[in-house]
Amino acid sequence: MRTDTTPKQPYEGPVAFRIYPKVTSFFAEVPNGKLVDVGAGLGNLANRIYSMGGFDVYACDARMPPEHNRVDLKVVLPHSHLKWSKLDLDKDALPYASNFFEYAICIDVIEHLENPRRVLSEIGRVLKPGGMAIIATPYLGSLPQRIYYFFTGRFLHFPEFPPLYAHITPLTMTTMRDAFKKAGLVIEKISFDRGWLPFLRLTLPANSLWGDSILLKVRKQK
Repeated sequence: MRTDTTPKQPYEGPVAFRIYPKVTSFFAEVPNGKLVDVGAGLGNLANRIYSMGGFDVYACDARMPPEHNRVDLKVVLPHSHLKWSKLDLDKDALPYASNFFEYAICIDVIEHLENPRRVLSEIGRVLKPGGMAIIATPYLGSLPQRIYYFFTGRFLHFPEFPPLYAHITPLTMTTMRDAFKKAGLVIEKISFDRGWLPFLRLTLPANSLWGDSILLKVRKQK
């Protein structure tokens, strides 16, 4: 583990406490290699993986860290040790050669896009044959989601009038399976983030009945 060279982290929201440990635990058990964080945001998760040592980490997003209008960026301006690229994930191809990465992560990103299938296809392109990706997105099959949809006609976390950078594209398991298949990716493992009911302050189990987010480990076919 890096100690003296580990960069400081800027502010991290709830997703850091709920999902990031699941992602980093996966990378603690695999060989080192090149990794890309697609839709990296501030680069917090990419930085965590970089700090584990041994991974060559790339990151890309529409807004590179200096452009985030957040006071907390004063504590650490972008993770300059990461290899940053700026792009519009709805319009631009990933700026990397085909079959370049051993690993990719795309955490809480595809639901923000108008064309998530395109990004999943690009992840399939840049992964080496046999390469692995971790994809996370809100889970629509849980009991709370089904009840909410029954009464409102929309999903939790997807506002009726979404502001900039909000969730705009809910993805069902059927949609994701089809998108992965067309991208040459095969689902190897499915896990869930814990759910919770904010109005009751009640934490729910991390399973298919109650989970708030779904994490999919996928592999590019050889």
